[in-house]
Amino acid sequence: MLLHRHGNAVLRVKGILNVEGSPTPVAVHGVQYLVHPPIHMAAWPDDDHRSRLVFIVEGLERGVIERSLTAFLALGARAPASAAA
Repeated sequence: MLLHRHGNAVLRVKGILNVEGSPTPVAVHGVQYLVHPPIHMAAWPDDDHRSRLVFIVEGLERGVIERSLTAFLALGARAPASAAA
């Protein structure tokens, strides 16, 4: 959502994510409007398994990024859980 709306101001996004159901981190990388396919890493780089994102931006306030992430997380919280087979 952030890249769609503010891609010109987002020079780069990168990070590692702790994705539910994945024992290893998922690396993400984007440049302006382009988001590369996620990469499932072989292992965590250290004992800290928290998700980490880095935004390199130009002229975009931190609050805009925070509101975008909050809205994204709220969408995920409302999504129906997949049914176990």
